[in-house]
Amino acid sequence: MKKEYEGYGEEKKLQALQAALVYGIICAQSMESIPNEDAAWMVEIIETFAERLYDMRTWGLDEDSVFTSRGRWTFVESLRRIGCLLYLIDLLLHLDTETPSSGDCPEFFDMPLPCVRELWEPMPTREWKKRHRDHVESAKRKGRRGLTLRHLFLLRQSSSKGQHQDFSQSNSPDFEEELSEWCEKADDLSMLLWVALTVEGKGQSYV
Repeated sequence: MKKEYEGYGEEKKLQALQAALVYGIICAQSMESIPNEDAAWMVEIIETFAERLYDMRTWGLDEDSVFTSRGRWTFVESLRRIGCLLYLIDLLLHLDTETPSSGDCPEFFDMPLPCVRELWEPMPTREWKKRHRDHVESAKRKGRRGLTLRHLFLLRQSSSKGQHQDFSQSNSPDFEEELSEWCEKADDLSMLLWVALTVEGKGQSYV
């Protein structure tokens, strides 16, 4: 399977990773009937597929200024959403020991948050282009550069301590306001990410 995966293009690699994730989630609902070695193999496959795909395609916030079509935007947004889903899965797998924000996988910090609901929901391409253009222009007017998982970690840490936090590494002076607007327009995956922060343990590294 891994050998076959290497011959795929980026679109097919994405589809294969999505299929592996769906299958893995289904298997997780009936772990009693699945041998431990099969479960470990499934996790390894998902990790391998993800590593290969993320190594061959950029998915950072810098991509937001170079989208030429809805198809390319959807591809990159799918990568970001899968990255956030992998964070949630990793959080569950390490629940009793280490968690993702402990520093073992700093890449999670730079993963952009899912887009707002109004850009992800099904709609005609003409309507999507209008919404996307309005979204980009609004962000430029407000001097915003986008949000990542790091912003959620920082805000959570600040809230739990009940004091002001130095957000100098957040790359956005008004990110708290931006996060507030993001939460208002968030979809189910985004809300799941927000809730997942309550599972994170104390004493972890947030920078």
